Amino acid sequence: ESMDASHLLQAYAAHVAHRLGKDTTTTTSELLDYGRRNFTPLSFLGVFPADITPERTRHRCFYIQNTAASDDPSGGEHWCAIAREPGRPDLLFDSFARRPSPTFMPHLQHARSTDPDVDQALESTRCGQLCLGFGHVLTAHGYHAATWC
Repeated sequence: ESMDASHLLQAYAAHVAHRLGKDTTTTTSELLDYGRRNFTPLSFLGVFPADITPERTRHRCFYIQNTAASDDPSGGEHWCAIAREPGRPDLLFDSFARRPSPTFMPHLQHARSTDPDVDQALESTRCGQLCLGFGHVLTAHGYHAATWC
């Protein structure tokens, strides 16, 4: 099951990269534009800095969040995706397989993390494409499949 989800994730991320025309660093506006064109407003909540979390909804959805806060002078560090489904814990997807801690995404310490396999090489900058790919796995295959990403 985890092998299938990892293959799905990589296939969707490759599709995203093709549609974006790049497999490198993505901006907030690029991710927002892709998300609005390829997901419904109910399933894609948007793109946020680490210190802003969207309101809860009553349906399965996901959003992308940067590891840097809105006042961070770097302008951003790394994209993660968070899936939500009523009655289940939030699900954090980090392509480097990190789990929330007091120093990494501390506001998500209550969340479940996806399968602890690394989906991105350390020198790679394709985290945005992988986050959107995760959104495709969630919306097309469900929360359970997304846990194996």
